[in-house]
Amino acid sequence: MRITNDTAEEIGIALNEATFLGGEYDSRRNVVGLTFSVLTLPDDHSPEPSDPRRQIILTNVGRIAAALRDAHWDDTSAETIPFAASELLSTIQSFGGQPVYGWEFINNDDKAFDQWKHRLSLHVKVESGSLDNRMMLFQEGSTSRRHLDLWIWFDGILIRDAVGNTIDIVDFAAGGRRWWDAMHAGDSRTDGHGIVAGGIDSEQSDEREPE
Repeated sequence: MRITNDTAEEIGIALNEATFLGGEYDSRRNVVGLTFSVLTLPDDHSPEPSDPRRQIILTNVGRIAAALRDAHWDDTSAETIPFAASELLSTIQSFGGQPVYGWEFINNDDKAFDQWKHRLSLHVKVESGSLDNRMMLFQEGSTSRRHLDLWIWFDGILIRDAVGNTIDIVDFAAGGRRWWDAMHAGDSRTDGHGIVAGGIDSEQSDEREPE
């Protein structure tokens, strides 16, 4: 089922500047599990959770594509480096857990795929899977120009906390929105977090923003 624009936007807010920790493809269940450390706040004015890791499970996957290269993200002449689906986790982890940013990750107008679709590092197609939705993620080397773009087509989303409890998408999105609202309001609970707080200039933090 196609995810609504409103839901996609809310999930994007909750994932913005989240640290991308890992991702694996389970071909037996045909799901992709993605792990993030997110920016979130509870609704009772208490501090951030002690363990903000969240697992996002994409179900009924129809396609996985990736472009890994030893180059800056906008170097379209770079050679791609092949890797297997079984190496997805180690490839993501090799970046050391970098943030994703840009606000829009689901069903966005991403032009990068058109640039790389004919020379992919990883390409998995599942004929019985769904192409209704697409999530776009990336990792960018913190001390080098190494870059990974990752696209996953899927049907549904399940979200779990660090101990495996299911989180409703509405609650997941609300936690992220509370964090960003608190940050803009100068709430001390958000001090020292996020790309802006970490000292990356606004030009760099905007360069992957959708046009």
